[in-house]
Amino acid sequence: MKYLYYLFILSFLLISCEEEVTPVKYTLTTQVTPSAAGTVNPSSGTYDEGSSVTITASPITNYKFLKWTGTGSGTANPLTFKIISNTTIIAEFELIDADGDGVTDALDKCPDTPVGSTVNSEGCATSQLDSDGDGVSDDMDKCSDTPDGADVDENGCSLSQKDNYLKFTAKYHNIIWTPNDPSDSWFTHIWVDSTNFNFRAEGEINFECLSIPVEGWGSDKFTSFWQSESNFTLNSFPIVNKNDSLVLQWKWEKNSQIVDEYITLFVIGNTLKFNYETFWDNFPNSQLDLYSESFSKSDEEPDCN
Repeated sequence: MKYLYYLFILSFLLISCEEEVTPVKYTLTTQVTPSAAGTVNPSSGTYDEGSSVTITASPITNYKFLKWTGTGSGTANPLTFKIISNTTIIAEFELIDADGDGVTDALDKCPDTPVGSTVNSEGCATSQLDSDGDGVSDDMDKCSDTPDGADVDENGCSLSQKDNYLKFTAKYHNIIWTPNDPSDSWFTHIWVDSTNFNFRAEGEINFECLSIPVEGWGSDKFTSFWQSESNFTLNSFPIVNKNDSLVLQWKWEKNSQIVDEYITLFVIGNTLKFNYETFWDNFPNSQLDLYSESFSKSDEEPDCN
């Protein structure tokens, strides 16, 4: 019995002298790709060996979670695993971009962009744009800023934009012309600029100054000249736009009725000849089939309100 007592005391002393065992710990590190495309929670930490760890990936707007890579892998989200070593896990996110043009679907105004195309900030390639509305895409359009309503060729060029035309509107830009016989003239002043045929009228005419595009859709204000109903549409076509002459075909339309008019300006020396011809026999308050008058250069500025 005495020996058993000493054995017990010795065993107690030996156990008491043993050092306490410290648990093994490992670190968790996470990364995100692309940078700032999302977050991982928790993003890092230190854990006892064998601990169960759960991490969750959260994408920012316009991104979606794709997969886990690194020490861990898979597509489950959240991801749960036992940590048995120092661990680095990468959360991969992907831009929501169905056509792969680099612009997220939420901001992409041009879906189905051709593969490999360069796009603008709205996700549109030049093949998907028609900036001047002429029916020819920007990548094929050799003439930008085509006037509204103008007929164009396969290169997106209207007649007045073609290089073989020496433009009347450029040569006589803002030169003022006044009638040689004011008592028998419709207009007190005529002038052109880069895009418009301009004139000033008074007396019987119900307006003073008016501009009508050399090419494209014009204003229905001109109908007041004929003291007729409004709401006509006017489309102007430059048949000739050379250095000495400008011929415009005007097409008026209302209720499917079309009226063709021709306006001709041509310069001989210092004289501007103005011709007008209409092919609508019943045009209100007008019996003229052809009207012509002459103008000279003037320093007198038109008074336009």
